[in-house]
Amino acid sequence: MFKTICSEEHKHHFPKGELSGGQLVRPFECPERWDYIRDRLTTQGHTQFAAPNSVAEALLTDVHTPDYIEFLKTAWRDWEAEGFEGEAIPTVFPARRMQQRVPTFIDGKLGYYAMAMETAI
Repeated sequence: MFKTICSEEHKHHFPKGELSGGQLVRPFECPERWDYIRDRLTTQGHTQFAAPNSVAEALLTDVHTPDYIEFLKTAWRDWEAEGFEGEAIPTVFPARRMQQRVPTFIDGKLGYYAMAMETAI
């Protein structure tokens, strides 16, 4: 038997769209997807669910760089400060041959730290 770490808080992160096949579609990672997974786990006998514990920030740097953690702390505030509306979605990404450095503006930071355009904040 295993324990599933989960929270209803995940439902607050539900972007309006995701780019798939050249179209903006309803995100595949949607709140009801977790409901489906939880229900499936339960029907298979996996009934131990627990809320995540808080994690000391010092432990985060074991798996993430300090600049990435700082980016996550300020990304939404930086996005709003630029006067942007809607979700913070990367629209530019560094190319392989470009200088690899953290951009100073939020548009560039989103592309630098995100893996794909469906990585909305």
